[in-house]
Amino acid sequence: TFTISGSGNIGDYDYNNRPSWETAGTQINTIVIENGITGIGNYAFDKSTATSVHLPASLTAIGPSAFRESKILSVTIPSSVRTIGADAFRACQDLVSATVSEGVQTIGERAFESCNTLRYIDFPSTITSVGAGAFMQCQQMTRVRFMPGSGEVAIGDDVFKQCWRLTDVTLPEKADCIS
Repeated sequence: TFTISGSGNIGDYDYNNRPSWETAGTQINTIVIENGITGIGNYAFDKSTATSVHLPASLTAIGPSAFRESKILSVTIPSSVRTIGADAFRACQDLVSATVSEGVQTIGERAFESCNTLRYIDFPSTITSVGAGAFMQCQQMTRVRFMPGSGEVAIGDDVFKQCWRLTDVTLPEKADCIS
């Protein structure tokens, strides 16, 4: 188990600048981010071997590619999160369940693209935008539901492109367009 405590944001990383927990060579199975952490930076857990992640109620943002290509099996986005960044969970091949809590407003472009085992997604009534390709190539997805809300929802291009098994869709009451 790898635990991160403190306050503020977990820093940004990229392909050349990797986090110390990754370069230490330690096998991590569970990531616990404690209350007080408010943001997860770019590429913080990119390609992580952890199968479990616990996100705190203090978290307000998940950065671009934060968990890209990781081995996590499920994730619950707390209601304190407002933004899920572009590519945040892209190509998490083993991700079976993603719960997006009431309070989340924005899901970035390609945020869950190529999550091949993800079967359904329920959007809270607080959602205001879902970026282009956010769920593209989620080949096992069968159900999508937007919970009733009063605001308009911006839906990007190709959001559910190549979701071959998608058969049950509930659209938002007010969408800007459906591409």
